[in-house]
Amino acid sequence: GRDGEWVDVLDYYTAQNTSSDPDQVSVGDIVNYHDTGENWPVPDGYGALVERWAYGVSVALNTVVTAIRWGGSGVKVETSRGGISANHVVIAVSTGVLGSGELRFIPELPVDKQSAVAALPLGNYNHVRLSIERRFFEPDIPDRVVVTSDSDSPLGLTLCPYGSDCVIGIVAGRFADWLERAGVEASRQYVTDALADLFGHDIVRHVTDDHQSAWRGNPFVRGAYSSAVPGQFHQRSVLAQPLAGRLYFCGEATSIDHFCTCHGAKMTGERAAREVLDSLTGG
Repeated sequence: GRDGEWVDVLDYYTAQNTSSDPDQVSVGDIVNYHDTGENWPVPDGYGALVERWAYGVSVALNTVVTAIRWGGSGVKVETSRGGISANHVVIAVSTGVLGSGELRFIPELPVDKQSAVAALPLGNYNHVRLSIERRFFEPDIPDRVVVTSDSDSPLGLTLCPYGSDCVIGIVAGRFADWLERAGVEASRQYVTDALADLFGHDIVRHVTDDHQSAWRGNPFVRGAYSSAVPGQFHQRSVLAQPLAGRLYFCGEATSIDHFCTCHGAKMTGERAAREVLDSLTGG
């Protein structure tokens, strides 16, 4: 049953790992996910990792793709800065973008591909980072605290990670959507109140700044991680299949064992690149 004392905590961690609430996630996702056991935060931010990793690669920034025409012998990509013609295109955008209609496919994607996109919606997962000096906490504070005021508004706190001067509030699932819609001030207040409940109201006056993510409202992502809806885990493999020898799909949603992760997205990108190379060489 769902009346045990740990239900709220388990629900929170399920939402944190998948960005969706437990009732929104296929059991297939839960049993097929492979945890590497390693998670490496980047002190300078994930963007610094991407910038360093892609150093020397020609990338067109501030170029919005509006349509992909793939009905002929090749592919034409229409962007805010003109068109690009190619024989093959690797599509790495999220299912949130694919399902939004903002990126048009001409002709439309086949029904099975559209069904796969619909079956792998993005949940939500946000950070609310409060700037506060480490010295205001006791030396033996835990790394993380799960705040379970009730099952509908779970919050986790990461306290001064690696000795840094901040506290990070983590919300996921439906509650992350609600809090993001409530706005920046409401998000800050919710995390600040939780901090005060744990460490006393005096701690709050030492908070100097805050920064927040808002992934649902980001038009180039429209959410956090993909979750297969109940009974639809197989759609990850369907989404991953190339189309007409011209369109190749990658991204964490196309992984069958490392979805919801950056390394899963990277590995599917490498898989799509191999598929393109094989089509060119007859491999």
